[in-house]
Amino acid sequence: MQEAVNMLEMPSEEAGRVFASVSKVMKGVQKASAADGISVGQSNGRAASQEIFHMHVHVIPRFNHEMMSGFPNRKQTHRVELDEIGRKIRTAIGTTKHV
Repeated sequence: MQEAVNMLEMPSEEAGRVFASVSKVMKGVQKASAADGISVGQSNGRAASQEIFHMHVHVIPRFNHEMMSGFPNRKQTHRVELDEIGRKIRTAIGTTKHV
């Protein structure tokens, strides 16, 4: 698979494989974080607010006590905490490798 700037550049089959992985990660994030819901975000092009110009997907845990419209502000998290969250997600999806 070649790196794509956004999903508009990807063959449909590749996009389908990406979202099969997103589904797996999303379930792991929900289990690891005990989130009440999950937001999945993906932007294509500057007009769609794409700021990082390679295809990527945001998987964001959401909680009832933080109800809001749109995407929440980015949180600042220490590397140690990020590593622990990543470990929990990998455990939840049954892999020891980064996905």
